Amino acid sequence: MSPKPWMVRRRSSYSSASSRYSDSTWETENDDGTNNRAWKLLACLILCLAPWIPVYGHYNAMQQQKQQVNLTIEEQQQITDQLHLLADEITTAKKDLRESTARNDLSYKRLKDLHMTLDLENEKYLAAEQMEEVLLGRIDRIERLIQKYDREDLESRYGKNQIRVEIELQMEDATISSVVVELNSKKMPHASNHFVEMAEQHLWDGMPLIRGMEDRLVASPSALDEHHRSGLSKFEHANLTHLAFQEYTKPIIQKYTLAFAGGRPAGPVFVIRMSENKGEEEQHEATFATVVKGHQALEHAMHRTVDHGEVKMKNVRVITSSAKR
Repeated sequence: MSPKPWMVRRRSSYSSASSRYSDSTWETENDDGTNNRAWKLLACLILCLAPWIPVYGHYNAMQQQKQQVNLTIEEQQQITDQLHLLADEITTAKKDLRESTARNDLSYKRLKDLHMTLDLENEKYLAAEQMEEVLLGRIDRIERLIQKYDREDLESRYGKNQIRVEIELQMEDATISSVVVELNSKKMPHASNHFVEMAEQHLWDGMPLIRGMEDRLVASPSALDEHHRSGLSKFEHANLTHLAFQEYTKPIIQKYTLAFAGGRPAGPVFVIRMSENKGEEEQHEATFATVVKGHQALEHAMHRTVDHGEVKMKNVRVITSSAKR
């Protein structure tokens, strides 16, 4: 018997509903199963990884310790290198010390030998000092003998009179001025007699008087005389150049004084001081005379030498009467 149409339609709707129910139920069950599997998988992962969490912390701590150990090893290596360098320096220092000790031993030996040599040299030095004292004593006696001879020579020629020398100055305008100097023959007999002999032989006649340094008038034989001849040859021919020795007494450093200059022993250059400039060099010059007349003429000569050139000494002569007359 064939079904009724209304039955077919009911079955068909029932089947559709059942089908729809089954699909929905399957999908629901399927989603629940997937979620359950995911949770189970997560749980498994947690269970698997849970023991490794503290291990990871220990791993990080071990890595930090490893880094510290590496740093410590590097520091130890640096310290080791420094110790090696220090050991090398100590070795070098020991070597230098040995060499220094050897040199000191050699120096000590040399000093010991030198001490023996110095004892001998000291004896020679003492002998040389004694010889020097003897020679200085002889030189001093010779100088005193020269002074005695010059003093007696002056007295034999001029007696005990005060010896004076006149210097005639000639300016460029032919003006003649007179300057008189008085010799200190008692304390400076050698320099005084030396100057007197120059004057007696007219060695200074015609020679220029120029202005020197430190306010001085300088008489130098190295200049040319009025005949254009070098005056030095005249002094050398007369054997009247330098003093036999550097004669000086307590320094007389005053204005308008005469002194031999030009070295030690001094001469034949002489200077006339135009100021009281107490230089160290002047303290050892042989001051032998003092100007007693003609100060104004000398001042005029100072200005003439600056503005108009040189001033000539026309005549230099002894004006003290001879004792033989």
